[in-house]
Amino acid sequence: MRPKTSEEDALITMLVVRITKQEKSRLEQQFKKERYCSLSEFVRERIFRKRLSKHIDVSDEFYTLFRTLDYDLVKLGTNLNQVAHKLNAYNTYMLKREDMEVIRSCLDVLKECHAVLSKHLILMDLK
Repeated sequence: MRPKTSEEDALITMLVVRITKQEKSRLEQQFKKERYCSLSEFVRERIFRKRLSKHIDVSDEFYTLFRTLDYDLVKLGTNLNQVAHKLNAYNTYMLKREDMEVIRSCLDVLKECHAVLSKHLILMDLK
């Protein structure tokens, strides 16, 4: 369940800004290009960000690949947490064959993710 937002962090005040149709179009293009969840989040980030960041344009294929990697890493973390829970919850629990298979598969996924990330980081450095 989502944690309750504190009163000071709640987004309760609305700001109305008038812009031209062309400006709105440019704003929406940039918001979509940088893949923010909402236009409000994009504008707040642009106005209040505390550090400069470098924006890297990536293809849709690249974006999809990294979303898949993220999903796989989350699954991997869940599997490892289940094994760790068994080990911590039961003092007498011994690793079973399926636990070892989970750990091996996690290691394989991590190696795969590392290889993909390394390849794409090298490609980014070349650009």
